Amino acid sequence: MNAVTSRAGVVVGLSVEQSEYLKDASFLRGELRAAATNEAKLERCVRLFLDRKIADELASALTERLAEVGFDSQYSLTPEGVMIDSLIEVLAKR
Repeated sequence: MNAVTSRAGVVVGLSVEQSEYLKDASFLRGELRAAATNEAKLERCVRLFLDRKIADELASALTERLAEVGFDSQYSLTPEGVMIDSLIEVLAKR
């Protein structure tokens, strides 16, 4: 999906699947966990409203998670790695 930057923060457009992944991500704690649910559902996508600092922290947490579980023994992306990579890409576009 995409991201839009404003003075107040960042609005990130996610697919429903990306949004569900973030909501179920037990590795996210505190502010990151709360930010993952600050959303507005639309017909086929979700808009996530993030403070810029939280958006940066979320991208870092996802990058760490990608390094932990995102690759198989052949260094190919796992299914979870594909999801994490897509989320990092969305956050990088802001």
